[in-house]
Amino acid sequence: MKTTRPFSALLAVIALALVYLLAACGSESQNASGGNEAQGQGQSQGQDENYPSGPIQLIAPAAAGGGYDTTARTVLNVLQQTKLVDTPMVVENREGADGSVWMAQMATDLTGDDNVISVGGTASMYNDARGDTQHDFYDVTPIASLISEYYVFVVPADSQFQSLKDIVEAVKRDPRSVPIGGGSLDRAAFDLVMLAAGGDPSKTNFVEYPTGAEQTVGLLNGDLAVGVAGTPEFQGQIESGDLRAVAVTKPERFSDAPYDTVPTATEEGYDVTLANWRGIYGPKDMPDYAVKYWADTLGKMVDTEQWAEAAKNNQWETNFKTGDEFKKLIDDTYAEIKDAYRATGVIK
Repeated sequence: MKTTRPFSALLAVIALALVYLLAACGSESQNASGGNEAQGQGQSQGQDENYPSGPIQLIAPAAAGGGYDTTARTVLNVLQQTKLVDTPMVVENREGADGSVWMAQMATDLTGDDNVISVGGTASMYNDARGDTQHDFYDVTPIASLISEYYVFVVPADSQFQSLKDIVEAVKRDPRSVPIGGGSLDRAAFDLVMLAAGGDPSKTNFVEYPTGAEQTVGLLNGDLAVGVAGTPEFQGQIESGDLRAVAVTKPERFSDAPYDTVPTATEEGYDVTLANWRGIYGPKDMPDYAVKYWADTLGKMVDTEQWAEAAKNNQWETNFKTGDEFKKLIDDTYAEIKDAYRATGVIK
Protein backbone atom coordinates (compact mmCIF):
# COMPACT_ATOMS: atom_id res chain seq x y z
CA MET A 1 0.00 0.00 0.00
CA LYS A 2 0.99 3.52 -0.57
CA THR A 3 -0.29 6.28 1.63
CA THR A 4 -3.43 6.89 -0.42
CA ARG A 5 -4.39 3.23 -0.97
CA PRO A 6 -4.23 1.07 2.15
CA PHE A 7 -4.60 -2.24 0.30
CA SER A 8 -2.37 -1.99 -2.77
CA ALA A 9 0.43 -3.64 -0.83
CA LEU A 10 -1.73 -6.70 -0.31
CA LEU A 11 -1.63 -7.87 -3.92
CA ALA A 12 1.05 -10.47 -3.27
CA VAL A 13 0.18 -11.44 0.27
CA ILE A 14 -3.42 -11.31 1.34
CA ALA A 15 -4.39 -14.68 -0.06
CA LEU A 16 -1.35 -16.31 1.45
CA ALA A 17 -2.11 -14.66 4.76
CA LEU A 18 -5.78 -15.53 4.87
CA VAL A 19 -5.77 -19.01 3.35
CA TYR A 20 -5.29 -20.17 6.94
CA LEU A 21 -8.82 -19.04 7.79
CA LEU A 22 -11.21 -21.91 8.34
CA ALA A 23 -13.63 -22.25 5.49
CA ALA A 24 -16.39 -22.37 8.04
CA CYS A 25 -15.76 -18.77 8.93
CA GLY A 26 -17.17 -17.78 5.58
CA SER A 27 -20.36 -19.76 5.72
CA GLU A 28 -23.30 -17.45 5.71
CA SER A 29 -25.55 -20.38 6.44
CA GLN A 30 -24.81 -19.72 10.08
CA ASN A 31 -27.51 -17.92 12.00
CA ALA A 32 -26.55 -14.50 13.31
CA SER A 33 -27.23 -13.91 17.00
CA GLY A 34 -30.63 -12.41 17.28
CA GLY A 35 -31.31 -13.32 13.65
CA ASN A 36 -34.24 -11.40 12.32
CA GLU A 37 -34.99 -9.27 15.37
CA ALA A 38 -34.23 -6.16 13.34
CA GLN A 39 -36.56 -7.15 10.53
CA GLY A 40 -39.46 -4.83 9.97
CA GLN A 41 -38.71 -2.48 12.88
CA GLY A 42 -39.50 0.85 11.31
CA GLN A 43 -39.70 0.71 7.55
CA SER A 44 -40.97 4.07 6.29
CA GLN A 45 -40.55 3.99 2.56
CA GLY A 46 -42.90 6.78 1.61
CA GLN A 47 -42.01 10.14 3.12
CA ASP A 48 -38.71 11.55 4.36
CA GLU A 49 -39.82 14.78 6.01
CA ASN A 50 -39.87 13.24 9.48
CA TYR A 51 -36.90 10.94 8.97
CA PRO A 52 -35.49 9.48 11.08
CA SER A 53 -38.46 8.61 13.22
CA GLY A 54 -36.53 5.78 14.83
CA PRO A 55 -35.59 3.98 16.82
CA ILE A 56 -32.41 3.42 14.80
CA GLN A 57 -30.53 0.15 15.14
CA LEU A 58 -26.78 0.44 14.60
CA ILE A 59 -25.40 -3.07 14.14
CA ALA A 60 -21.92 -4.18 15.15
CA PRO A 61 -21.61 -7.47 13.21
CA ALA A 62 -19.26 -9.09 15.72
CA ALA A 63 -18.86 -9.74 19.42
CA ALA A 64 -18.61 -6.93 21.94
CA GLY A 65 -15.15 -5.46 22.37
CA GLY A 66 -13.80 -5.94 18.84
CA GLY A 67 -13.10 -3.42 16.11
CA TYR A 68 -16.61 -3.41 14.66
CA ASP A 69 -18.12 -3.02 18.13
CA THR A 70 -15.75 -0.20 19.10
CA THR A 71 -16.49 1.63 15.86
CA ALA A 72 -20.27 1.30 16.29
CA ARG A 73 -20.25 2.49 19.89
CA THR A 74 -17.94 5.38 19.08
CA VAL A 75 -20.24 6.52 16.27
CA LEU A 76 -23.25 6.30 18.59
CA ASN A 77 -21.50 8.21 21.39
CA VAL A 78 -20.33 11.03 19.15
CA LEU A 79 -23.70 11.39 17.42
CA GLN A 80 -25.38 11.65 20.80
CA GLN A 81 -22.78 13.96 22.35
CA THR A 82 -22.99 16.37 19.43
CA LYS A 83 -26.81 16.05 19.18
CA LEU A 84 -26.48 15.44 15.46
CA VAL A 85 -29.11 12.74 15.91
CA ASP A 86 -31.90 13.14 18.45
CA THR A 87 -33.73 9.97 17.45
CA PRO A 88 -33.25 7.01 19.84
CA MET A 89 -30.38 4.79 18.68
CA VAL A 90 -28.99 1.55 20.05
CA VAL A 91 -25.98 -0.61 19.18
CA GLU A 92 -26.72 -4.30 18.79
CA ASN A 93 -24.19 -7.08 18.22
CA ARG A 94 -24.78 -9.72 15.54
CA GLU A 95 -21.92 -12.22 15.35
CA GLY A 96 -20.96 -14.42 12.42
CA ALA A 97 -18.10 -14.88 9.95
CA ASP A 98 -16.48 -11.45 10.33
CA GLY A 99 -19.70 -9.67 9.41
CA SER A 100 -20.66 -11.82 6.43
CA VAL A 101 -23.64 -13.47 8.14
CA TRP A 102 -25.19 -10.15 9.07
CA MET A 103 -24.51 -8.69 5.63
CA ALA A 104 -26.53 -11.53 4.13
CA GLN A 105 -29.47 -10.55 6.29
CA MET A 106 -29.13 -6.91 5.26
CA ALA A 107 -29.21 -8.06 1.63
CA THR A 108 -32.29 -10.24 2.00
CA ASP A 109 -34.45 -9.98 5.13
CA LEU A 110 -34.18 -6.20 5.59
CA THR A 111 -34.51 -4.95 2.00
CA GLY A 112 -35.72 -1.35 1.93
CA ASP A 113 -35.57 -0.80 5.69
CA ASP A 114 -34.57 2.76 6.58
CA ASN A 115 -34.07 2.34 10.33
CA VAL A 116 -31.21 -0.18 10.36
CA ILE A 117 -27.58 0.65 9.55
CA SER A 118 -24.46 -1.43 10.13
CA VAL A 119 -20.72 -1.13 10.52
CA GLY A 120 -18.79 -2.98 7.82
CA GLY A 121 -15.29 -3.05 6.40
CA THR A 122 -12.52 -5.08 4.93
CA ALA A 123 -12.95 -7.90 7.44
CA SER A 124 -16.33 -8.57 5.82
CA MET A 125 -14.78 -8.80 2.35
CA TYR A 126 -12.32 -11.67 2.61
CA ASN A 127 -14.98 -14.39 2.71
CA ASP A 128 -16.82 -12.67 -0.16
CA ALA A 129 -13.70 -12.54 -2.31
CA ARG A 130 -13.09 -16.26 -1.80
CA GLY A 131 -16.63 -17.02 -2.90
CA ASP A 132 -17.61 -18.42 0.49
CA THR A 133 -20.69 -16.20 0.72
CA GLN A 134 -23.56 -15.38 -1.60
CA HIS A 135 -23.84 -11.71 -0.62
CA ASP A 136 -21.35 -8.85 -0.54
CA PHE A 137 -21.15 -5.04 -0.53
CA TYR A 138 -22.79 -4.97 -3.97
CA ASP A 139 -25.94 -6.47 -2.46
CA VAL A 140 -26.36 -3.79 0.21
CA THR A 141 -26.22 0.03 0.28
CA PRO A 142 -22.80 1.57 1.01
CA ILE A 143 -23.15 4.88 2.87
CA ALA A 144 -19.72 6.07 4.05
CA SER A 145 -16.25 4.88 4.98
CA LEU A 146 -15.07 6.34 8.28
CA ILE A 147 -11.66 5.19 9.46
CA SER A 148 -8.48 3.32 8.68
CA GLU A 149 -6.74 1.34 11.41
CA TYR A 150 -3.12 0.24 11.23
CA TYR A 151 -1.32 -2.77 12.68
CA VAL A 152 1.28 -2.93 15.44
CA PHE A 153 3.83 -5.63 16.31
CA VAL A 154 4.37 -6.06 20.05
CA VAL A 155 6.53 -8.15 22.37
CA PRO A 156 6.57 -8.68 26.16
CA ALA A 157 8.41 -5.94 28.02
CA ASP A 158 11.35 -8.24 28.87
CA SER A 159 11.60 -9.79 25.39
CA GLN A 160 14.98 -10.39 23.81
CA PHE A 161 13.63 -8.79 20.62
CA GLN A 162 14.39 -5.08 20.43
CA SER A 163 13.23 -4.45 16.88
CA LEU A 164 11.13 -5.85 14.05
CA LYS A 165 14.36 -6.79 12.32
CA ASP A 166 15.35 -8.95 15.32
CA ILE A 167 12.05 -10.81 15.02
CA VAL A 168 12.31 -11.33 11.26
CA GLU A 169 15.86 -12.65 11.45
CA ALA A 170 14.90 -15.07 14.24
CA VAL A 171 11.92 -16.34 12.25
CA LYS A 172 14.15 -16.87 9.21
CA ARG A 173 16.60 -18.92 11.27
CA ASP A 174 14.06 -21.03 13.12
CA PRO A 175 10.37 -20.28 12.45
CA ARG A 176 9.05 -22.72 15.04
CA SER A 177 10.97 -21.03 17.84
CA VAL A 178 9.08 -17.74 17.45
CA PRO A 179 5.33 -18.18 18.11
CA ILE A 180 3.46 -15.20 16.72
CA GLY A 181 -0.15 -14.62 17.72
CA GLY A 182 -3.07 -12.68 16.34
CA GLY A 183 -6.60 -12.83 15.04
CA SER A 184 -7.43 -14.71 11.87
CA LEU A 185 -7.04 -11.59 9.75
CA ASP A 186 -3.94 -10.22 11.49
CA ARG A 187 -1.59 -12.72 9.91
CA ALA A 188 -1.49 -10.66 6.71
CA ALA A 189 0.58 -7.97 8.42
CA PHE A 190 3.41 -10.31 9.44
CA ASP A 191 3.30 -12.32 6.23
CA LEU A 192 3.72 -9.10 4.29
CA VAL A 193 6.81 -8.25 6.33
CA MET A 194 8.26 -11.72 5.76
CA LEU A 195 7.74 -11.41 2.01
CA ALA A 196 9.45 -8.01 2.03
CA ALA A 197 12.35 -9.61 3.90
CA GLY A 198 12.65 -12.41 1.37
CA GLY A 199 11.32 -15.02 3.79
CA ASP A 200 8.68 -17.73 3.46
CA PRO A 201 5.47 -16.72 5.28
CA SER A 202 4.04 -20.22 5.03
CA LYS A 203 6.62 -21.41 7.57
CA THR A 204 5.69 -18.83 10.20
CA ASN A 205 4.57 -20.30 13.53
CA PHE A 206 1.34 -18.30 13.68
CA VAL A 207 -1.09 -19.02 16.52
CA GLU A 208 -4.65 -17.83 15.92
CA TYR A 209 -6.54 -16.30 18.86
CA PRO A 210 -10.30 -15.69 18.84
CA THR A 211 -10.08 -12.54 20.97
CA GLY A 212 -7.56 -9.83 21.72
CA ALA A 213 -7.86 -10.53 25.44
CA GLU A 214 -6.70 -14.12 24.98
CA GLN A 215 -3.90 -12.96 22.72
CA THR A 216 -2.71 -10.54 25.39
CA VAL A 217 -2.74 -13.30 28.01
CA GLY A 218 -0.64 -15.43 25.66
CA LEU A 219 1.93 -12.66 25.41
CA LEU A 220 2.07 -12.03 29.14
CA ASN A 221 2.31 -15.70 30.19
CA GLY A 222 5.03 -16.57 27.68
CA ASP A 223 3.01 -18.61 25.20
CA LEU A 224 3.70 -16.03 22.50
CA ALA A 225 6.89 -14.24 21.53
CA VAL A 226 5.21 -11.67 19.28
CA GLY A 227 1.70 -10.29 18.87
CA VAL A 228 0.15 -8.47 15.94
CA ALA A 229 -3.19 -6.63 15.90
CA GLY A 230 -4.78 -3.28 15.24
CA THR A 231 -3.18 -0.52 17.26
CA PRO A 232 -6.07 -0.06 19.75
CA GLU A 233 -5.79 -3.69 20.88
CA PHE A 234 -2.58 -3.32 22.90
CA GLN A 235 -2.72 0.34 23.81
CA GLY A 236 -3.45 -0.22 27.51
CA GLN A 237 -0.68 -2.79 27.95
CA ILE A 238 1.83 -0.58 26.15
CA GLU A 239 0.92 2.37 28.34
CA SER A 240 1.28 0.20 31.46
CA GLY A 241 4.68 -1.08 30.33
CA ASP A 242 3.66 -4.74 30.13
CA LEU A 243 4.21 -4.84 26.36
CA ARG A 244 6.54 -3.04 23.96
CA ALA A 245 5.66 -1.97 20.43
CA VAL A 246 8.46 -2.56 17.93
CA ALA A 247 6.86 -1.37 14.66
CA VAL A 248 3.63 -0.18 13.04
CA THR A 249 2.35 -0.61 9.47
CA LYS A 250 1.57 3.08 9.02
CA PRO A 251 3.17 5.12 6.20
CA GLU A 252 4.62 7.50 8.77
CA ARG A 253 4.91 7.51 12.55
CA PHE A 254 1.95 8.28 14.77
CA SER A 255 1.99 11.76 16.23
CA ASP A 256 0.47 10.79 19.59
CA ALA A 257 1.44 8.51 22.48
CA PRO A 258 1.82 5.65 23.03
CA TYR A 259 2.88 4.97 19.44
CA ASP A 260 4.65 8.24 18.61
CA THR A 261 8.09 6.76 19.35
CA VAL A 262 7.46 3.50 17.50
CA PRO A 263 9.16 3.15 14.10
CA THR A 264 7.28 2.14 10.97
CA ALA A 265 7.98 -1.14 9.25
CA THR A 266 9.38 0.91 6.37
CA GLU A 267 11.86 2.58 8.72
CA GLU A 268 12.91 -0.89 9.83
CA GLY A 269 13.77 -1.76 6.24
CA TYR A 270 10.54 -3.44 5.07
CA ASP A 271 8.46 -1.56 2.50
CA VAL A 272 5.17 -2.47 4.13
CA THR A 273 2.10 -0.39 4.93
CA LEU A 274 -1.25 -1.98 5.76
CA ALA A 275 -4.58 -0.79 7.13
CA ASN A 276 -8.15 -1.94 7.53
CA TRP A 277 -10.99 0.46 6.80
CA ARG A 278 -14.42 0.49 8.42
CA GLY A 279 -17.56 2.32 7.50
CA ILE A 280 -21.36 2.30 7.52
CA TYR A 281 -23.79 0.63 5.14
CA GLY A 282 -27.54 0.12 4.92
CA PRO A 283 -29.79 -2.68 3.72
CA LYS A 284 -30.35 -3.47 0.07
CA ASP A 285 -32.51 -0.81 -1.59
CA MET A 286 -32.32 1.56 1.35
CA PRO A 287 -34.35 4.67 0.37
CA ASP A 288 -32.34 7.53 -1.12
CA TYR A 289 -33.51 9.98 1.57
CA ALA A 290 -32.12 7.70 4.29
CA VAL A 291 -28.81 7.25 2.48
CA LYS A 292 -28.48 11.02 2.05
CA TYR A 293 -29.39 11.68 5.67
CA TRP A 294 -26.75 9.33 7.04
CA ALA A 295 -24.06 10.39 4.56
CA ASP A 296 -24.63 14.04 5.47
CA THR A 297 -24.87 13.36 9.20
CA LEU A 298 -21.75 11.19 9.31
CA GLY A 299 -19.91 13.84 7.29
CA LYS A 300 -20.78 16.40 9.96
CA MET A 301 -19.81 13.93 12.69
CA VAL A 302 -16.24 13.39 11.44
CA ASP A 303 -15.69 17.16 11.47
CA THR A 304 -16.49 17.50 15.18
CA GLU A 305 -14.01 17.86 18.02
CA GLN A 306 -15.60 14.88 19.72
CA TRP A 307 -14.86 12.64 16.74
CA ALA A 308 -11.31 13.94 16.45
CA GLU A 309 -10.73 13.09 20.11
CA ALA A 310 -12.25 9.63 19.73
CA ALA A 311 -10.17 8.91 16.61
CA LYS A 312 -7.04 10.04 18.45
CA ASN A 313 -7.82 7.86 21.46
CA ASN A 314 -8.39 4.82 19.24
CA GLN A 315 -5.35 5.49 17.02
CA TRP A 316 -7.64 5.77 13.99
CA GLU A 317 -7.04 7.76 10.85
CA THR A 318 -10.25 9.34 9.58
CA ASN A 319 -10.91 8.17 6.01
CA PHE A 320 -14.31 9.62 5.12
CA LYS A 321 -15.69 8.77 1.69
CA THR A 322 -19.23 8.66 0.31
CA GLY A 323 -20.92 8.06 -3.03
CA ASP A 324 -18.67 7.18 -5.94
CA GLU A 325 -15.51 7.58 -3.84
CA PHE A 326 -16.70 4.99 -1.34
CA LYS A 327 -17.82 2.65 -4.11
CA LYS A 328 -14.38 2.97 -5.71
CA LEU A 329 -12.75 2.05 -2.40
CA ILE A 330 -14.93 -1.06 -2.28
CA ASP A 331 -14.18 -1.91 -5.93
CA ASP A 332 -10.44 -1.47 -5.44
CA THR A 333 -10.37 -3.55 -2.27
CA TYR A 334 -12.28 -6.45 -3.81
CA ALA A 335 -10.13 -6.32 -6.96
CA GLU A 336 -6.87 -6.38 -5.03
CA ILE A 337 -7.91 -9.23 -2.74
CA LYS A 338 -9.16 -11.29 -5.69
CA ASP A 339 -6.00 -10.61 -7.70
CA ALA A 340 -3.94 -11.85 -4.77
CA TYR A 341 -6.11 -14.93 -4.37
CA ARG A 342 -5.70 -15.71 -8.08
CA ALA A 343 -1.95 -15.26 -7.84
CA THR A 344 -1.74 -17.93 -5.16
CA GLY A 345 -4.39 -20.26 -6.58
CA VAL A 346 -7.03 -19.71 -3.90
CA ILE A 347 -9.50 -18.75 -6.64
CA LYS A 348 -9.34 -19.00 -10.41
